[in-house]
Amino acid sequence: MATPKQITEPAAPAVDAATEPAQPAAQVIDIDKLKTLDPRRKVFVRDSRTGRKIDNPVPETHLVIFPHLREVASKKEGK
Repeated sequence: MATPKQITEPAAPAVDAATEPAQPAAQVIDIDKLKTLDPRRKVFVRDSRTGRKIDNPVPETHLVIFPHLREVASKKEGK
């Protein structure tokens, strides 16, 4: 009885740093700062990449998770 021919995968091509796209760096979240913020408190934010204000308030913890968001001062004095 003949044994079936074993098929092997071709060797992986060598990785060339010039042609490989750069991997984005992993985002580091400051856990200590995240613990001090209240997720129930909503704040108005501005996107620093586009410069546009986001219409709906977001949880305060989003300021740490999404570094491109900046808090916008409230129009109400007491808030």
